Amino acid sequence: MDLSLYKSKLEWYGKRAMLGIVKRWVKSPAVPPTAIDWKRFQRILIIRQHDPLGDVLLTTPAFRAVRMAAPQAKVDLMLRPDVAPLFENDPAFGQIWRYDKSAFRRAPLAMLKFIQDLRKAQYDAVVVLNASSFSVTSAWLAYLSEAPLRVGVSGDTYGYTGFGKVFYTTEIDAPGVAMHEVQKHITALEQVGVPSAGQEQEIHVAAEPLQAIHTMLVNGGIDPMKPFVCFHPGAGKSLHRWPVERFAELNDAFREKDISTVLVVGPLEKDLEQRVLRHTKRPPATLPALPLTFLAALLQWSALVVCNDTGVLHVAAGVGTSTVAVFGPSDPAFWNPIGPSHQVVRGADGRCENVTVASVLEKALKVLK
Repeated sequence: MDLSLYKSKLEWYGKRAMLGIVKRWVKSPAVPPTAIDWKRFQRILIIRQHDPLGDVLLTTPAFRAVRMAAPQAKVDLMLRPDVAPLFENDPAFGQIWRYDKSAFRRAPLAMLKFIQDLRKAQYDAVVVLNASSFSVTSAWLAYLSEAPLRVGVSGDTYGYTGFGKVFYTTEIDAPGVAMHEVQKHITALEQVGVPSAGQEQEIHVAAEPLQAIHTMLVNGGIDPMKPFVCFHPGAGKSLHRWPVERFAELNDAFREKDISTVLVVGPLEKDLEQRVLRHTKRPPATLPALPLTFLAALLQWSALVVCNDTGVLHVAAGVGTSTVAVFGPSDPAFWNPIGPSHQVVRGADGRCENVTVASVLEKALKVLK
């Protein structure tokens, strides 16, 4: 048996057993949605620590909706440490809490200090955005905040029947039909009187990384004032990766049209960079592995980003750059950024390797016009 699968199942059963005990003793007073007045809150915390980069960026329209519903409030976020830097210089938010689950497991005293600080913040409302799953950790954090209003999606759909009522004062129904991830969270919030504020993903990029990237591009022979294309051949899951050789071939096609290209890889993807360079006739410009905030700045300078179904796709969308994404097993109808400037090419059988260079190039050139 796959050990990781076994560990996951064991953790799931352990959580359910623990919650079964907690359910007998922990109660949250119910607050009906009609009793919520977002205009009276001064401090709001949105918890989204349970998901990786791309999933978090798909909820930025929901972040915006909460801010618009409560314009007088200071809105804070709780995120994973690897995602938090993207939001720490955003003037739209106050404090960015970094919840490091692995570190806190090794240091329980640090976790206790974290909870104490969370309670000292005295939030009026805590919102857990998890319309596609039920995070026990996020639900616990909401409860431990002691905020008088705690809003979160019901766990009933995800195998945690009745547990949402334990931790949340206001439980939201999970969307009952298949829909885009952005719309799922918007629909969930509408149940508690938070109207939609649009579906566009958004990231704020500070002036410092933008200027630093400008300098790096110029030093690398790229004119930032002329349209250039960024390629990112990586993805966390192998089934989501378009063959590296296709990226190399696409790069050469752009270079033949006198369009500059920049190859982007993460700190653990240098092998991908070398493989692309080995297969190109006219190599793209390369940069050292960039911190997340500098990556966002680079993508904002770009005219187009070509990548796989991965977090970088949503960073590009968040900074307003057009994208062409190669999708494999995931359905782009649910996961691709919304809007005509975000194009998709997908193999008929959901296999990335069946996507042709010609089909990606055609979409890319249309976007660039």
